[in-house]
Amino acid sequence: MDMNRSELDHYKVIRTLGIGATAKVKSIIDPNTLQIYAAKIIKKSENSSTISNFRNLMQNEVQVLSNLAHKNIVTFINSSENGIYVKKNNKGTYSCMYIIMEFCPNGTLFDLLYNSGSLSEPIVRFYFKQILLSLESCHNAGIVHRDLKPENILFDRSYNLKLSDFGYSKLLNPISSSELLRTRVGTKSYMAPEIYQNQHYSGQSADIFSSGVILFLMLAHNPPFSKADPHDNLYRKISSHDPMFWKIHSRCKPDSFFSEDFKDLIEKMLEINPEKRLDLGQVISHSWVLGQTASLNEIKEIVGKRMEKIKESAEQARLQRKEDMGMVCNNGKYYRGDPLSSDSLTLSFELPQSVYKVPYISERGVVDNRFTGIVTGLQPKEIITILSNELGAYDAKCEVIENTYNFRAKITTENDVIFFKCELYKTNEELYVVDFCIYNGDLLEAMNIFKVIENKIIEAQDDEEEIEYGIIAD
Repeated sequence: MDMNRSELDHYKVIRTLGIGATAKVKSIIDPNTLQIYAAKIIKKSENSSTISNFRNLMQNEVQVLSNLAHKNIVTFINSSENGIYVKKNNKGTYSCMYIIMEFCPNGTLFDLLYNSGSLSEPIVRFYFKQILLSLESCHNAGIVHRDLKPENILFDRSYNLKLSDFGYSKLLNPISSSELLRTRVGTKSYMAPEIYQNQHYSGQSADIFSSGVILFLMLAHNPPFSKADPHDNLYRKISSHDPMFWKIHSRCKPDSFFSEDFKDLIEKMLEINPEKRLDLGQVISHSWVLGQTASLNEIKEIVGKRMEKIKESAEQARLQRKEDMGMVCNNGKYYRGDPLSSDSLTLSFELPQSVYKVPYISERGVVDNRFTGIVTGLQPKEIITILSNELGAYDAKCEVIENTYNFRAKITTENDVIFFKCELYKTNEELYVVDFCIYNGDLLEAMNIFKVIENKIIEAQDDEEEIEYGIIAD
């Protein structure tokens, strides 16, 4: 037995990919075939309700995926309710349940959106068509997903899409595939209004709504609204077909950024009345969907190169990292040095005087309204100096969380009050990630503020190291 690696039954564990609300996801390798997979694992020592919930989700996922076979849907490999996990270096053993899936090495659609910046319309169309094809396969098999979101859409080695995470999916009654469902599941930001309001709903129509939110996010690079709630200002505007919805989202974008075809498709997919909402066939045949689409070779060339460049430049930034002194701000520009020598530093909270432990990003739990995070080779105090000063320009009220670099903030704008949390994480490559989670307020305004901060961090590092780096999720 190789005790330098943990083991899951006969599989060798490579690394932790992420930690969810109930389970850990790890990459594993079969020593007999050298094939790499992804395993979702939960300890049996968790409380009984958590174990029961995971077992139900796992059994549901296995049942559903056993009925699906499509190039744009992740492949089910194996599962066990009686697994044994052996920690490396003889540090312990525990019983577990797990489900093993195809391994997708290029992350999620969430990663792609925030790693690669804005996507062109042909690239967005390429990915949206793959979402539609995966949904068509599901719906034709009598299956509805019910938790469509960028985090549940993976990419293979060639950057093709793979729909995953079928724990909340539903295999419909074959006699009545139009049956209405009752269970409120999904993620609020992507949830159809009828689910959000606890009404009976069509699973197929709810999937169309969620797909519309994802499509908007892919092209606009920000969500259309916070949630499909009548109290949400932006959702109220689009559900009433108020032209102000598009005027608000067109700010800081080129003229005619949103084509009339795109507006028509989005409004019909996000229709508040599910009976008037487009069905899948109507979406597939819509004039916007039939427009110019990028080829797979173009996807590999453009998206693949962007992602690789970001990884390489972030690694170069790490290698060139210097002593963590903080940042000087002179004439609106940042330079490494003692903040006390600045001529224009207006801090919104006191800079840390100690060095705190920064958790790895794989230790972060699931967060609903996390829309952006910045990866950088700068040191924690340098990052925090920029954050504190930039938020000071917005007269932000900040509350630092004791013995961490993290803080909560409140910014009052002309239109709203924005509440968010900022946390600092570390990657396995020893880079740092500035993670923003929005609790309340206008998402568009919040993301514009985060974009300003991102640009300042990029500018600071570019001036010192001549290195570029961008936005990530996990």
